[in-house]
Amino acid sequence: MKVALSKPQLGWLLAALLIFPVIWFDAAYGVLSFFGLDFLRVSFIYRTILLFIGLYFAYTLAGPVPWIIKSLILIWGLMLLISTYPDGNVLLTKDITHLLRRLYPFAILLSTLALLNHYGDKTTLLIKGIAHYGVIFSVVMLFSFFTGLGYESYGDYAFGIKSFFVGGNDIGLAVLISLAVLFSQLFYRLSFWNLLRVGACFLAVTLLGTKAGWAASSVTAACFAIIIVLFSRAVGFKERLLKWSVMSLILSSFTGAAIYVQANFDDFKFQIEQAEQIIGGASPRMRLVESYKRNLENYTSEIYLTGDGAALYEGIGREYYLVDNNKGSFSVYREIEQEWFDAVGHYGVPYAVTLFSMHCLFILFSIILFVRRPTVEHFALNLGLAIYLGHGIFAGHAFVSGQPSHLVGVIYALTLYRLGQSFNKNTVSAPEAGATTTGKIPSG
Repeated sequence: MKVALSKPQLGWLLAALLIFPVIWFDAAYGVLSFFGLDFLRVSFIYRTILLFIGLYFAYTLAGPVPWIIKSLILIWGLMLLISTYPDGNVLLTKDITHLLRRLYPFAILLSTLALLNHYGDKTTLLIKGIAHYGVIFSVVMLFSFFTGLGYESYGDYAFGIKSFFVGGNDIGLAVLISLAVLFSQLFYRLSFWNLLRVGACFLAVTLLGTKAGWAASSVTAACFAIIIVLFSRAVGFKERLLKWSVMSLILSSFTGAAIYVQANFDDFKFQIEQAEQIIGGASPRMRLVESYKRNLENYTSEIYLTGDGAALYEGIGREYYLVDNNKGSFSVYREIEQEWFDAVGHYGVPYAVTLFSMHCLFILFSIILFVRRPTVEHFALNLGLAIYLGHGIFAGHAFVSGQPSHLVGVIYALTLYRLGQSFNKNTVSAPEAGATTTGKIPSG
């Protein structure tokens, strides 16, 4: 039997395949790793395929967006040549990996934008896919919480679990972006199901035990509690009850968390001490930054202009593990986990400025979209991007990480697509998914 899909159906299928499987592949790889089958890197294969599809579009599509990827590749190649000339000290595998990881969100951007331009508006489906990420993450995390199966975030010395996911900070950042979208969906449709999804995702982020996750999820919850209470239009007793339940639930969650932390202070001592240091002005990656600065003493000031490629980070690893942690005399590649330091150390300030400018440009487009169409959904996307950029600056795991960068690449694409619609006076934008209100934030 021959099955033929229409163009709209094929577009829907491709959009779904672009966003919905991401969390499933991440969970599947974690489960395989848990049972000693970590060589079956299913999530890596999935992302690699999407990466090369994006690179294909970079060299086949016309317009300014493909040139962003080509420009970054050109600057990377130039700075790699300069940073390693004349001694030729290149760790080619690590240098190429550095580039491909930072190209990934822009490859997803191009793939998504090509899909939208060819098959029409699938932005609502993509938004649902971003929300889906947080929902499935919550289910897996709660399963581990109740069964005890999976990985701990910090071992025996601190609170936190990461279930079957590899990389707590990476997955946590992606879920924070998803949480903001889930809150926006709760605004548009006040229902017990949406409230349950938000509550489960918030709890799952808390269970990770990361300081950034706790801080960002608290800010997100507080922002949307205010927005829902002030701006949502509850119709009927049930929705009015749910509307005020949101504020009550958030306040009771904060209160309950404070009581629990106080009663189990030893379990949270690690996070509390580090949080106090950060509040006091210390960098979240203070010891790594100190290792970075000590290693730079072996170079001339030209290092800030050219970097030293991946080779610089073997020296940082030596400083960090030998001097700071007394773990033996060996060299190991170790990044700072702050995007600016890592970009400058690899290929110098010009490369770092280029990389940050590219992300900031698309975040600016997202802000412009919100100004032109001030919906709660667009506010959620901007909040997610702000968390992504802020996390990258202070704690890393953003530009370099496939989990959050995948969602961010999709957001960049739908931002450009919707922004193009808003400038096209002949285009009437579709209403937000499931909205029971206009979703606009009043201006006065």
